[in-house]
Amino acid sequence: RLKRLERHLEGLVRDGGVNVIHYHYAWPFARVLDRLKRRMRSAAPLIVGTLHGTDVTHPPDESAIAALQSTDRLTTVSNAYADLARQRLGLALRPTVIANFVREYASGRTPLPCAHTCAGTST
Repeated sequence: RLKRLERHLEGLVRDGGVNVIHYHYAWPFARVLDRLKRRMRSAAPLIVGTLHGTDVTHPPDESAIAALQSTDRLTTVSNAYADLARQRLGLALRPTVIANFVREYASGRTPLPCAHTCAGTST
């Protein structure tokens, strides 16, 4: 099933003009996208991954951790997990924190971290 997903994603990139793929949960998607990126080389999309709890606390093995190296940008949902991910997974860069929904954002007093880029506008 994962091979079929990989082929489908390659078709979307090649034929559909997809230039960024974002995954939630590294296992097994980091491996799938690592293979895709190696195969497509310079035609590969940018890969963004969001690490969640068990991605950091229970990685499957060293080869899975190595697959994270081809992810262009890693994010996580808290500072604690960003620090833990860097330590436990041996990441060269600390993942960017994009917090889960928090009250300050809901009130409108604090703009979302990507409000200007997500909306396609500039500030």
